[in-house]
Amino acid sequence: MKYFIISISVIFSGCTTKSVFRFPASEQATCSSLLQSLLEIDPRLQKITKQLLESAKKEKDGKLIIESEYHETLQKLWPQHELEFILNNPEVYREAISDFPLLTEAQVKASLRSKDVPEEVIDSMRLVNILHRGFDGKLHPGQLIVHKDAEKSTIEIFKILAEESEFPMTSIRPVNLYDWSDELSVKMNNSSGFNWRLVGGSDEVSDHAFGSAIDINPYLNPWVKDGTENDRYNVNRAGTLTADSDIVKIFKEHGWAWGGDWEHSKDWQHFYRPEIPLNNFGKREVPE
Repeated sequence: MKYFIISISVIFSGCTTKSVFRFPASEQATCSSLLQSLLEIDPRLQKITKQLLESAKKEKDGKLIIESEYHETLQKLWPQHELEFILNNPEVYREAISDFPLLTEAQVKASLRSKDVPEEVIDSMRLVNILHRGFDGKLHPGQLIVHKDAEKSTIEIFKILAEESEFPMTSIRPVNLYDWSDELSVKMNNSSGFNWRLVGGSDEVSDHAFGSAIDINPYLNPWVKDGTENDRYNVNRAGTLTADSDIVKIFKEHGWAWGGDWEHSKDWQHFYRPEIPLNNFGKREVPE
């Protein structure tokens, strides 16, 4: 299939943000109105993009990972193992985790401020306490940080999952327990919501920075680019998401979209509410 590429760079307040969009050539004519709307960048989106780019630069210039804190989290999750075993065993996510103390609202807000998250964003976030089924078949406590507009449906979804589903998840913990490193959280198959970050490899604000996305078992359900394969994605393995998974159906019934439905790439782990970034920050969803 032939495609045409649209590359848009916007400069504001000394910062440049670039987005690249790919569309089937057959749809070129119908995309003209979308292109026009993309060029009209909402001031709210400009502001949050600038803030996030500045945070990312500061983080890059400073220390990226507080290794000792990350290691401490891993030891709390799997105290039955030595740290070296946890770090070098890619299948450790299947083992039962320890239910160490949950975070408080005050701890979460302090962590968000340490990440230079704007107060208006912090004020719109909610800490949700839920239960989830582990790979040991038992229920474990977890926590998600989501936008206030997603709080009600998040509570309802995980209540249904805890009562009716056998779908296993390793852990559901805010990413600050991994020093805000998406890479480390994914490596441990940790499911999570809010994260003050950009989309990997771009200057585009992630759905997670709006608290409008939840990733489930991200190690087992990777983002797969168009035409590529990832051997971590195995539909015969427990914890893998497919269109027939009860968890996928439950999320959709509560108004969430799923990255597994995308046409040109698949983000199997990714559930999101596109109307939240649109209504609150003017960010439009772009076809994948």
